[in-house]
Amino acid sequence: MTPTPLIERIIISTPMKNHTLIDDEYVNCPLHFDDHIRPANLLLIHMFDFDSPNIENLSVVRKFADVFLDELPGLPSAREIEFCIKLILGAEPISKAPYRMAPVELKELKEQL
Repeated sequence: MTPTPLIERIIISTPMKNHTLIDDEYVNCPLHFDDHIRPANLLLIHMFDFDSPNIENLSVVRKFADVFLDELPGLPSAREIEFCIKLILGAEPISKAPYRMAPVELKELKEQL
């Protein structure tokens, strides 16, 4: 099956700021779904390496190679973390304006409320 050139090119952007250009389309390709054959138009996307980024590829890591270990010695030991926020019984949230208002605006707001 030979591709058909698109009338207008399509540009796809990825979250990593890469761009892929699509020039060709395969028209009426037979797709098999549950014992049915359906025609479909497919776009040809050139794929690149999708491996997860390696830390070794970062310029900072290469620059300071003596700081970064090749392998981690292991996970930190499990330890209990004690954290609590002490509350006062019957206390209510503090009502405080998130920004300052001019006295004239504050007076008008109080009148409206």
